[in-house]
Amino acid sequence: MAGIELTAIPLPLPPTVSVGVVTALPMDCGVTEMFPLVMTRACPATSVSGQTAVTSRTPLLFAAARRSLELRGDTIQITNTRGERHEVDFVIVGTGFVTDLARRPELRAVEPHIARWADRYQPPEGEQHADLSRHPYLGPGFQFTERRPGEAPYLRTLYNYTFGGLLSLGFGGASISGMKYSVPRLVAGITGSLFVEDRQAHYDSLRAFAEVEF
Repeated sequence: MAGIELTAIPLPLPPTVSVGVVTALPMDCGVTEMFPLVMTRACPATSVSGQTAVTSRTPLLFAAARRSLELRGDTIQITNTRGERHEVDFVIVGTGFVTDLARRPELRAVEPHIARWADRYQPPEGEQHADLSRHPYLGPGFQFTERRPGEAPYLRTLYNYTFGGLLSLGFGGASISGMKYSVPRLVAGITGSLFVEDRQAHYDSLRAFAEVEF
């Protein structure tokens, strides 16, 4: 657990309620913390940071990763890496996630054949990143590609429109703001694939066309 994130804070707060946000992010958290794609940290949402600015009862503590949690009666004591202790009534844990196709039971039969970025690209020394290397190496329509060409051609008909597509295409299925660009690419990939699979039938139909219009 890297920290505690509150995703929604009703305003105005009742006078008996205090809300805090404790995060392991550094004091200078900003746009530079989000790019390039080193997905080990992310800045608090604007809704959170904006709400903390309008009430002194909503402190935002940076560079304060969780060191320990201890249940004390009806409250929870949090000790952070700055040596501070805070007693709270509720803890909302933002644990994050990893991209790992090997953990998906529905892909068990095909996962060994799916190409990852580690199969196609070796980063310079010092820039290796285990999670990025596990990302699937996708085609232009979000389709899986083969780890070893010729072994699993059916993978081109399986599409991964999830956060796992971020490294290959710059979009993830969870990105609402990117759907304007990613959905047409996905649709074009699927419809194009269906057309190509039936290309002989389309060609034969075109050659056999003999309807007289006039």
